[in-house]
Amino acid sequence: MITQLLKQSAWYVFAVTLQRGLPLVLLPLVATDLGPEAIGLVALGALVAGAVTLVSTFGLNISSVRFGAATDRQASPQARSGLFAVQFGWSIAVGIAVIGATWIWWPWPMTGDGRSVAVAAVLLGVSQSWLQMAMSTFRAYQQPVKYLSVAAAVFAVSVPAVLILVPSFGATGYLGGLTLGAMVPASVAIILTLSKPVFDRMFLRAALVLAAPFLVHWFATWVLVGFDRFLIESSLGLEATGVYYVAFVYGSVPLLIAEAFGTAWVPRFLTSEASAMLRGRLAVLVSLGMSALVLVGLAGAVVVLPMLYDKLDPDVLPILGILAPLAVVRVPHIVGSAPLIQRDRTPVLGASSLVAALTNVVLVIVLVSAGGLVGVAWAKVAAYALATVLVWVAISGPDQRLRGIAIVAAGLSLSALAYVILEASARYNTEYIAIAVFGVLGALAIAATNRYFGIHFEGGGVESVR
Repeated sequence: MITQLLKQSAWYVFAVTLQRGLPLVLLPLVATDLGPEAIGLVALGALVAGAVTLVSTFGLNISSVRFGAATDRQASPQARSGLFAVQFGWSIAVGIAVIGATWIWWPWPMTGDGRSVAVAAVLLGVSQSWLQMAMSTFRAYQQPVKYLSVAAAVFAVSVPAVLILVPSFGATGYLGGLTLGAMVPASVAIILTLSKPVFDRMFLRAALVLAAPFLVHWFATWVLVGFDRFLIESSLGLEATGVYYVAFVYGSVPLLIAEAFGTAWVPRFLTSEASAMLRGRLAVLVSLGMSALVLVGLAGAVVVLPMLYDKLDPDVLPILGILAPLAVVRVPHIVGSAPLIQRDRTPVLGASSLVAALTNVVLVIVLVSAGGLVGVAWAKVAAYALATVLVWVAISGPDQRLRGIAIVAAGLSLSALAYVILEASARYNTEYIAIAVFGVLGALAIAATNRYFGIHFEGGGVESVR
């Protein structure tokens, strides 16, 4: 099971990197045309788009995976197409309602093209909801190659669209290009995956019951991922929002890869439930791999980011150091979410994320004035750690709980170490020391990952864990 899972995860890593890693490629290419304040508007627009996607999808993409992958409650393609048709109509209604509200009242800074950015963000959110629902079919039936093909199409359409539109339309053009990049592949995926819809009321009711608590989880996740951008803008301004957004975009690369692993893990778990011991070993293995990626990535970021941005704010790298280890903290949460979905215990998942999200908001409000962007970053790390601990406690026995908490503690320590090194590097202009330290530690983490893999998955007990 482990070997197959890791191989499948590789496909999803490429797919998620192409789809959600677009800012990594696009921001350096358009930074000169946009400027710091417009990048701040893009950051807020991306957050609004995420909220619209969340409401428009209504968690039904997870229901689609649940009822497509699980052998105990598998639904017909026609019933799942009916589920998509309901979501499609709902998303149209949501888009119209939010755009209407935008023209009546909008709390953003109304300098420049703030209102048009809001409309573009809403359209992006609706189109992304269609894409998520269509691609849920490929997840449910474990078809990573098709999943990757659609993600590649998103990348291929988005990049030229953004580069063409940004010089004339600024932040609005950036979000408009992403909208085209989501809408065109979504249309193709819908044509390829949908059958003639059948509206089974009992199935729709069951899907909504499963999705509703998950909506709470994703709303809380949305708050964890980016609501602090609104608080930064109100306290520190758009330019500070842009600085934080750049740090988060590059710091979240390992997190994207961890979530790509989760994309493969959830349907695999639903078809073949794993033991608690296997879940614990898997969490340790993937967390070790994430630690290696974070360390090596930070060494590269010290060199690459100043080359990509002519006017890189010196605060970006220390904040990046705090945020990059979020992936390590998040891995046990991703591993633990699968059994909660399998047992229809999504309210537990939603409650844990909601508690963490509220904690994040309170901490940001307290820390943003005194600690600035660094305080905001630490608030995010603390909230992610809390969400993971709550989920791991909910699914595990005492021994496994200790393992999950140890992983979280290791991630927090890695954040502290990275921040101290990068802050000292920025202050004393000793980048080469940071590169050397991160490189050596990254090599040791890679060696530890290989060692762990060899002991548990290639040794004499291989049959017991696959």
